[in-house]
Amino acid sequence: MIAKLKFSSYASSIICLCFLFLFLSTGPIFSQNTSSARIMALGGETVSGIIPDYYTDLMINPALAASADRLTINCGIRHGASKKMGLLHLDDRFRLSEQYVNSPDYTNGIDIYGVPLLGWKTAFSSEWRFSDDESSNSRMDEGLSYDASRYTTEYYNYCSKDSRDFWRLSLAAARNLGRKLSLGVRIGALGYYYTDQYRRLNYEERYIYNNEKYGYIMDEEYRNDYAYPVTKRHFSIYLQLGIHSEKKENSFSDLMLDISRNSNFFSDESWDINSYREYDYTNDALNLDRYHYDLEEYNESNEGDLWNFQLRGRHRYPSGVTLYAGGGYETSNSDISWLTNDINYRWDTDKSTKTSFMRTIKGEGSFYKMNFFSKVGKRFSISKKLDLITSFASFADRRHFEQTPNIKSNSLKRTSNDTLETFSSGRISLSSETNEITTYFPISAEFKPAEYFTLFGAFKPYFHWRKTTNRIAIPTSIVSIVQREEIYNIKEHNSDFAASYTITIGCSLHYSNKLFFDIYSASDITLDNLSSLIVDMRYLF
Repeated sequence: MIAKLKFSSYASSIICLCFLFLFLSTGPIFSQNTSSARIMALGGETVSGIIPDYYTDLMINPALAASADRLTINCGIRHGASKKMGLLHLDDRFRLSEQYVNSPDYTNGIDIYGVPLLGWKTAFSSEWRFSDDESSNSRMDEGLSYDASRYTTEYYNYCSKDSRDFWRLSLAAARNLGRKLSLGVRIGALGYYYTDQYRRLNYEERYIYNNEKYGYIMDEEYRNDYAYPVTKRHFSIYLQLGIHSEKKENSFSDLMLDISRNSNFFSDESWDINSYREYDYTNDALNLDRYHYDLEEYNESNEGDLWNFQLRGRHRYPSGVTLYAGGGYETSNSDISWLTNDINYRWDTDKSTKTSFMRTIKGEGSFYKMNFFSKVGKRFSISKKLDLITSFASFADRRHFEQTPNIKSNSLKRTSNDTLETFSSGRISLSSETNEITTYFPISAEFKPAEYFTLFGAFKPYFHWRKTTNRIAIPTSIVSIVQREEIYNIKEHNSDFAASYTITIGCSLHYSNKLFFDIYSASDITLDNLSSLIVDMRYLF
């Protein structure tokens, strides 16, 4: 009878929790940021791993799954996050820019931990969001000129589609090895998919009144076709290993190793086609008198695999001071394909001219990144209801891209009397290096005016420095391929320094140490911001 009552209690709790999650999911949804809403309100990445928070610490070290004493279900609504792809975009002026892929603004998440399995404790984590935005419009216009001598019809149509999809799944397992030592492992995968497609078609016919016998006859015809489809894909498989060692007097040590393999793909295309026809009605027939055709085409694709290795360590001293530091290395090789194509054609009854210019690039690119972070902090109890946490965090990384592709060009100029065609090729050198350092001095506070209610807040002054160096080297023998007045043998430096601060706030509602609602609202507590809150809801059985 007791077992039946216990099962009934579990079942009713799960049903209630699922209902609440579905209710919350009708609004904006959750993301790749694996810190809890509480930690986000207390300073986010600058204090994660410093301020104790079981959900955040579990995502840092899978070995902590062994310390879960109760089954817990956590549902989340969080902000989206961008992902650096380790690929560079090269435009038609040979300017370089780093590529990112973005998840939807919000994603959903469900986490379940504290589940025993064959002597291990397991933790399951998931998040997802599939977002599509489509729009289209078309119209047909007809009309006479003010003197009724001309008649025009115009057709216009456009359509666009924007997709931002993101998902993540992971499973962690940990077990105690004795002497307050636990070992954990996490395997997982995540994927981003982004597309931005736009197509516009404009078609116009112009008629002129000839006479009563022939009426309105075709005079001019104009057509424009423009499109720019962009696709970005990122897929990652990752492995985390962690060790957690409990010490005396509430101190501990953690050591974590992360390894991931990331597949990235980026494609950027565009074309703009314009055509013009002019007619002449002679000898009772409609004749083509003039024809113009212009094409501007651009196509780029970049694909490669990136390996990421991270080593992190954390230690809490008996005094309460926590030190957390780590570093990593990323490396990638990618295949580059690039094309620009310009065609201009002019024809009339007397002569015709055609000019075309095509540039192609084939080659490989390389990328590496080194990064390091360090954090330190300590909690101070000001009163029974108020705690302050002072901390320091610094993040530094160096990113280096290099490409040495082969560029080829084919130029054609043809008239009715002559034809000139030229070919050229050569190897160019492109590189970009960025060094970046950001330092924070957050002051976080937790205020508990009642047993069931807690307020969170943080004030985060920071200093940010970044320097980017771009090098573009084009041999003199192939400068003509670029078709620009500038000579692109340059070394360009850009640096900036900023000092500012941010404020974050949040709160928590909890009941009977079982049901918790944690809310993060950045620095905006107005009603207009309710649709962009980060929310964690968890139930402990």
